[in-house]
Amino acid sequence: GVDVDRFRPRAMTPAERRASFRRWLVEDPHGWDEFGGPGTVAYREGDLDRLLGPDGDATGLILVGRFVAWKRVPILIRAFAQARARFERPVSLVVWGGSPGEWEDEHPVTVASEVGADGIFFAGWRGHDDLPDGLAACDALVMASVNDSYPQAPLEAMAVGLPVIATQSGGFPSMINLDPARPTGWLVAPDDVDALADGLAEAVNRPAELGRRGANALAYARESLSWAGLV
Repeated sequence: GVDVDRFRPRAMTPAERRASFRRWLVEDPHGWDEFGGPGTVAYREGDLDRLLGPDGDATGLILVGRFVAWKRVPILIRAFAQARARFERPVSLVVWGGSPGEWEDEHPVTVASEVGADGIFFAGWRGHDDLPDGLAACDALVMASVNDSYPQAPLEAMAVGLPVIATQSGGFPSMINLDPARPTGWLVAPDDVDALADGLAEAVNRPAELGRRGANALAYARESLSWAGLV
């Protein structure tokens, strides 16, 4: 279940959105690479122009999770890099998470440097208090996890009004697109960079559909995921 009073839609002006990302990425950076601790990956004011787009209306994709193997963060980063040339509008990927010092297989920051970090931003591990605003500052949650039994982040994202782009694996099919008439996101084949890149491009390049599925996700969360709805 989700506390829908904490996780709820929040209208942000472009100035408020920029101020939030300035705090998370510039003033109090928590991003880290495999060689150092929180704050070793930080950004400058000019980087916010790239994140938010020239008109401040870039589509924001956000990943919430740890840097453990089943989260498949490197696959997501490679899929984003592959889809980058196909995006018809400015798009950013915010990697929100990575418990300091914990990672398995390839480090996501290293992968981003290999494929090109343009449009990819590492916010680091910020805890649960900032997460409602972090989700509200973005437009869709994206997770490449495989065999992730029942992650909480998609439930919280839907309660904020975000559609979810995830894999046909683990718990995702039991929480996303349960009603064919009211889709709440996109499900793609697991461990497939090409399929995930296709899903990202389709979602980003159909902003009206992105909004429709986000509205469906919000309705589903309030009906079925709130404590009152569950009772």
